[in-house]
Amino acid sequence: MVYLEDNENREIKTTDIILDNLKVEQKITIGHLTYHAGRLWNQANFYLKNNPALGNSLSHLCNKLRDSIHFKSLPINVAKRILKEVIEDADLIGKVWFINPKFPHKEVILGQKEFKVDKNNIKIHIPDHLKNYLSERFGISCQYLLIDISAVDINPNHDIKKPDDILIKIGTVIVPDRGVCHKLTIIRVFNKITVGSTVILYELKEKKRYKYKIVGKFSSNPEKGEISEVSPLGKELIGKKKGDIVRHGKFKYLVKKVT
Repeated sequence: MVYLEDNENREIKTTDIILDNLKVEQKITIGHLTYHAGRLWNQANFYLKNNPALGNSLSHLCNKLRDSIHFKSLPINVAKRILKEVIEDADLIGKVWFINPKFPHKEVILGQKEFKVDKNNIKIHIPDHLKNYLSERFGISCQYLLIDISAVDINPNHDIKKPDDILIKIGTVIVPDRGVCHKLTIIRVFNKITVGSTVILYELKEKKRYKYKIVGKFSSNPEKGEISEVSPLGKELIGKKKGDIVRHGKFKYLVKKVT
């Protein structure tokens, strides 16, 4: 799942960073990742445009394009995510659209399983196909792309401040008066409590932990820890997120976890 905007189930916080101090090899690597992302986007849209009768099947599109140089030059989950986005966009607006071929760069979105935080760096594995090309063409020999994030608190030590999910976007953009630049966006996702959520609360005075599942109006079963969204505590919890304080009667709860 890629989270890009707030809704009733989650809150999104983003931090944008223009990467000013990149080494030449980092710029080349990022440029190639975003280039192949844009080219894969156009390639997938071209295929859908010329094969409308085949339907918008992700597995079919992956099978058709998996041998493409653009597909193979991206982390596999990133490539699949782009193809899924192409299909969803085509379904939403009823037609395909193309990235400008004169600057065919598209942001690369990576989920938590696709990058690591290593001390002060984001560490991204470079696919073998791209790694071999960068070595042969530019003499760049590295297995990972490292991006310095020492100025950003992406992984706080205090557990309660940690988001429920983190994604990153890497982009190649044209900035007025600066030309081509590379940008990193850190996306923090905080789950909001809604019907279906399981919540762990910490009562601050008695120092006890409680676990509840929020259920619909007619499905409550307090003995099993299932409380209704319209119950007094349920009403207080709906819309809250990890780290929020909830007051219920004489009790004060800290929301520790939302799943």
